[in-house]
Amino acid sequence: MPSINYLPSSLRNTVYSQLGASEATDDVATTFDAEQITSSVVAHFPPHRKYPAVAIGSSNGALTHLYTAMGVPWLPQTLLMPVKRPKNAAIKHGQLDMTASMEWSKSTGADLLRNNPNIELYHMDDPNQDQLMIHHMAYFRIKFIRLTEAYREFLLNSLGENGTIILVRCRLKWPSTKIAERHYFQSGAVGGISPEEFIKGSDSVENFIASQRSFATKLADKAFENEHRTDWNAPLPNCEVPEAEWGYSEGLTEDIVVFAKEYGFQIKYVDYNHPEDVSPLVADAYRQWQKQLNRPTGSILVESFILAEPWLSIRYNLTPFWSVFSVKPSLERLRQYLEKCEKTDRSYQRAIMFLFCSGVHSVGLAEVEEWKAVLKKHLGQEPDKNDLLLLGTDDRSFPKDFGFPARYHSELVQAVDATDQYVMPPSLPLDWFENFMIQNGNDYGVHYSA
Repeated sequence: MPSINYLPSSLRNTVYSQLGASEATDDVATTFDAEQITSSVVAHFPPHRKYPAVAIGSSNGALTHLYTAMGVPWLPQTLLMPVKRPKNAAIKHGQLDMTASMEWSKSTGADLLRNNPNIELYHMDDPNQDQLMIHHMAYFRIKFIRLTEAYREFLLNSLGENGTIILVRCRLKWPSTKIAERHYFQSGAVGGISPEEFIKGSDSVENFIASQRSFATKLADKAFENEHRTDWNAPLPNCEVPEAEWGYSEGLTEDIVVFAKEYGFQIKYVDYNHPEDVSPLVADAYRQWQKQLNRPTGSILVESFILAEPWLSIRYNLTPFWSVFSVKPSLERLRQYLEKCEKTDRSYQRAIMFLFCSGVHSVGLAEVEEWKAVLKKHLGQEPDKNDLLLLGTDDRSFPKDFGFPARYHSELVQAVDATDQYVMPPSLPLDWFENFMIQNGNDYGVHYSA
């Protein structure tokens, strides 16, 4: 990946797009088997080990830090399956046509659902941030609406007597198009613009689409008098369903409740409306934990999407603040949190930052200097070059630095001095987590209940 950065910009985009498509399957009907896939998920955890709790449900980068601190597993409800798609099935005159993409997925999705009766399929197209990836593939997100046998066996073998299942439910909904029973198409995704802009368009969307048209596409449109769209031709939504990437599908709840009652397990619920609602709560939980460990509380690690370091956050004593993407709404949530810390005399003195690179100057993108400016303004002192670090990404190449997945981890390891590294503490007890959630959750819009 880092070597791609030496290519010219247009060629860099092409290679990145092709590499992404190489991870996609072209045989949906046989690639996904719910039992086989969930068996591979639980295989990541040590066998024959008892845990006080197991979390299951919505994907969330911030909560991953809490699971790590508690030493408990997390079983995802949602999994991503990239699917190869002929370029001409959805790319019309050089840009994504979401209605065409949806039509293409009808038969493909039907094959998948026929073989897997206990899942829902959410086909999500994000022509804003995934502009490069979606030229050759589609993003299918699978949500389990029943416990698989692999998940059931893992819970039975891994939970102690009267153990706790933490059911994590992100209530975020998205206007979508129902294609068939258990099959939905989502126009757009969480990020820099609203669902309405994906569906109806806007001046910002029109300008972005114009900026993405290649010289060859412009020539072809002119020569053949092609109609040039100023939106993504999204299909009209006819329902509102859980957001494909982060949302929770309620179908799983009943199965878990029956299972827990049968085997004497407790269920605790963590509910929130947006994936980033949990970020300030987790950050403050870590600061409280650091205080109890008699460690400093002045260093924040700002993460973005898949760029997360739950183990090193603990060992390097960094307070994690997770963001969905490198976009303005995420930056605003960070600003609000830092401002609140400043008002309560809890300002940070040092900040380390990871920024996810989508490869596109998408609508709503927050540039590197904007992130740095917010952090610099709210650090408790005038930061020097070692107090505000962007790791894994080259400022000059953002957001087209395709080497970031290979660098952010190693650069963090190099950036933290040996004197700032700590031994791993004992895991946070379950009752500590519960007390913190009961006392503080509602203040952050995160609701914890039994």
